[in-house]
Amino acid sequence: IVRYTWRHETQYGGKSRIVFANPSHPRARKRMTVRLSADDGQSWAFAKVVDPGPAAYSDLVVQTDMQIGLLYERGNQGGIWYVSFTLDWLTDGQDTLRQQEGTG
Repeated sequence: IVRYTWRHETQYGGKSRIVFANPSHPRARKRMTVRLSADDGQSWAFAKVVDPGPAAYSDLVVQTDMQIGLLYERGNQGGIWYVSFTLDWLTDGQDTLRQQEGTG
C-alpha cells in the first residue's frame, strides 16, 4: 500500500489517493491486482489486473515522474518483476493528475 497524493496537494486535484496491490484470487496466490482509493481506503473505486498468473509478495512506490511502480514476485520460480503505470491507466482516464485551471 502506498499514499499516492494528499488532500492538501492542490496541484493534484486535492484528492487523498491510496494505491493497494495484492493477489486477488480468493484461494490462490495469483491475479496480481492494483486498486485505487480516493477516500482514504473506505472504498476502492478502481482496480486493474496487472498479471493474471501466479504472483505474490509485492511493494509499491510513487516514482519521481508520478507513475506508480509495482515490484512483485511472478510465477512459481520466484522471478521478480517491476512494472510502472499511470493514474490514467489505472482509472481508464476517469482520474488524472493534470493540473486544473489556477493551480499553478
